[in-house]
Amino acid sequence: AYESNNSRSTAKVIPVNTTFTAQIATSTDKDWYRFSNTSATPRIKVELTNVPLDYDLRLYRNSSLLATSQNAGTSNETIILNTTTVSSNYYAYVYGYNGAFSNTQCYSLRVSLSSS
Repeated sequence: AYESNNSRSTAKVIPVNTTFTAQIATSTDKDWYRFSNTSATPRIKVELTNVPLDYDLRLYRNSSLLATSQNAGTSNETIILNTTTVSSNYYAYVYGYNGAFSNTQCYSLRVSLSSS
């Protein structure tokens, strides 16, 4: 449902405070998602869970890399950004380490926003 989202320019807009599932289905598949925060809820938490293989997570604002989570193996990935910068161009980027992929198992992604 989210393809094609293999680049920042084709990133799918996702709702915040909602958990959804997706797949890295091939060794060249990469998933980009775009979301917005607000002045009332500027703080960002991105969680990548239920990973079937070694997947990693990056957080960008526009083209600027803000944070990376690269835990080994099937460990969950989490990024917390305590920011006051409001933007409609935050991006979560999910990719398989060294081309890891599974065309049978999904991962879960959740972007949460809060005031503190």
